[in-house]
Amino acid sequence: MFNELLKLGREVLEKTEPGPSREDLQKDLNNLENRWTNVYYNTVERQEKLEEIVPLAQKYTDSVSDLLPWLTETEQMVADCHVTIVCEKHSLIREQTFIKVCVPWLEFCKVKSFEMIAIV
Repeated sequence: MFNELLKLGREVLEKTEPGPSREDLQKDLNNLENRWTNVYYNTVERQEKLEEIVPLAQKYTDSVSDLLPWLTETEQMVADCHVTIVCEKHSLIREQTFIKVCVPWLEFCKVKSFEMIAIV
């Protein structure tokens, strides 16, 4: 479509007598071609960036989707830890076990999240 438009414009330009009208038409055609070229190359560049980022964004979204249920559950478990500490051995052991499991997992998630940020 654009090439047809340029072709028609050039045909009109060829048939136009020299003078201000022809010069104006030439400027309009040049302007149109420059603008079209800019839009085209900007679109191609944007497409290339999207092709690069979409897989990363999908990986991030999948990772967040995988993490959110665990994070919600862990937040609730941590909130439950703030309840008055019961001085019963089995309760204290349960909380110690939770903390021993939770802290390394949180460190692992922290490292992975920084890795994901570095990728993006």
